[in-house]
Amino acid sequence: MTDVHLRGEQLDALLALLGGARRSLDAAAEAGRTAGGACGHDGLSDAVDDVAGGWRLRRAALLDQVAVVHDGLEAIIDTFADLDARMGEAVTSEVPR
Repeated sequence: MTDVHLRGEQLDALLALLGGARRSLDAAAEAGRTAGGACGHDGLSDAVDDVAGGWRLRRAALLDQVAVVHDGLEAIIDTFADLDARMGEAVTSEVPR
C-alpha cells in the first residue's frame, strides 16, 4: 500500500495562488476593449483590436482551465480535511478506558 503525504500549507498556498490568478484573469475581461480606439490610426487600431480579441478568447479559455484546477484542488483539500477529522474522531472515540 502506498502512503499519501499531503503538505497542507503548500496546498493552501497553491490554492491562494490559483485564486489570485483566477481573479486577475476575470478582472482583465474588460482591459483591452477600448485599447484599439485609443490608437488614433485606423490600421494600428484594427491590429490592436485583433490582438485584444484573440487575447479575450485565450483569457476566457485560460480562466476556465484555472477554475477547474482551483476547484479540484479545493475539493481535494476539503475531502482530506474531512477524512482527517473523521479518522481523528474515530480514534479518540475508540480508545479503551
